[in-house]
Amino acid sequence: MLWRMATDIAQDERFYPNASRLPHAVQRWHDCMARLDFLPNSPSLMNAGRRLQQLSVCFVLPVEDSLNSIYDSLQYQALIHQSGGRTKLTLSHLRPHHNLVSSSSSVDSGPISVMRLFNLSTDIIK
Repeated sequence: MLWRMATDIAQDERFYPNASRLPHAVQRWHDCMARLDFLPNSPSLMNAGRRLQQLSVCFVLPVEDSLNSIYDSLQYQALIHQSGGRTKLTLSHLRPHHNLVSSSSSVDSGPISVMRLFNLSTDIIK
């Protein structure tokens, strides 16, 4: 597992001018983790170097005050949950309940209805 993790972490060395540092970087990362000087989080240890490459378990999704943003974030949330990750939502940019929507001359349903939408999506994915 440590070799797989070290090999994956060291891949960023390819983006530096002297790419020949890569083999040495793999060894240095491995030794650092083997000595327990540095130990990545569990998702990194389990997923580094694998197809999914999900190295974090928690993601914060911004939700702006537009239909496109709400449904883009909903899609990202569903895909993250499908892969085993968890999400937090930033809903502070949504307008309040019963606030006037000038483009449609109607009133907004507010952040609670958006929360219900994300909650329903979570129920479907699990």
